[in-house]
Amino acid sequence: MERYRRQLPLLGKEGQEKLLRSKVAIMGVGGIGSFLSLQLAAAGVSLRLVDWDVVELSNLNRQILYTTGDLGKPKVYVAAERLKELNPEIEVEPVHEPITGWNVLDMVKGVDLVLDALDSIKARMVVNEACVKEGIPHTYAAIGDWFATYTFFEKVGEDPCLRCILRESDDRPPNVIGPVPAVIASISAIEAIKYLAGIGGTLRKELLIIDLKTMNFDRVKVFRNPNCPVCAKREFSYLGKGDGEVFSKGSSHYFFRVKAEPDAEVLEETEYYTRYKLGKALIVSYKSGGTLVKGVDLEEARLLLGF
Repeated sequence: MERYRRQLPLLGKEGQEKLLRSKVAIMGVGGIGSFLSLQLAAAGVSLRLVDWDVVELSNLNRQILYTTGDLGKPKVYVAAERLKELNPEIEVEPVHEPITGWNVLDMVKGVDLVLDALDSIKARMVVNEACVKEGIPHTYAAIGDWFATYTFFEKVGEDPCLRCILRESDDRPPNVIGPVPAVIASISAIEAIKYLAGIGGTLRKELLIIDLKTMNFDRVKVFRNPNCPVCAKREFSYLGKGDGEVFSKGSSHYFFRVKAEPDAEVLEETEYYTRYKLGKALIVSYKSGGTLVKGVDLEEARLLLGF
């Protein structure tokens, strides 16, 4: 317990032991997920990390798990290695697939809490449906410009769900100052620690809205919609459905559900994946299945992989 000596007086031995027995799924290891995973790993919480992207140069102003030497590498595997170095006592499970209706139930299965660190409204809605269906407590944490928002859906079926308070909209990458995700990640982490250790209340039935440019912190009451199609009517429109054989993000970023081994220059080979360079394209072939292609359009990606 020496590793946790400074937090033991606050959590108690029983609270710390609860943390050590806990496992949390962090959905996304970008700006919010980088800070969040570091804080929970340091506290003694085992993690499942879900992200399908690779490290890009534009990530590095806020995604502090990664360095310039990690460019082009899959985030979840870099993150898992760093977090295990920080705390070898915890389990860190990397999941490299995009979040869709055909795999999200497996992503949330067997965890005590699901923490939102995504940048996609659609992906959040998919995760929300899975958590409501399975009765798993989960959070909403989002950033944009100088703003951040957060709430905790602790008691599924009693609290509102994400669909009650948010409508689906187009996904646009937010502009962001590096400390903004750090602030909301810290709030999410402390809420998770309190919940898992069984001490203190959580920010449920309220939406925290923060403007870090003016330093305004507001709490707004949120209510369950009695006609919500998800938590009231239990209509799960995303679950069991996917994006076909390929998942896309933008016009030059694709994940194919099948594994490919292209005839191309090998940049790196690990026990989990092989990275290739072929013309403008970066290709990551995962040994457990699936292939990511970045830098070309869909037609060229198919040609490079022979699909």
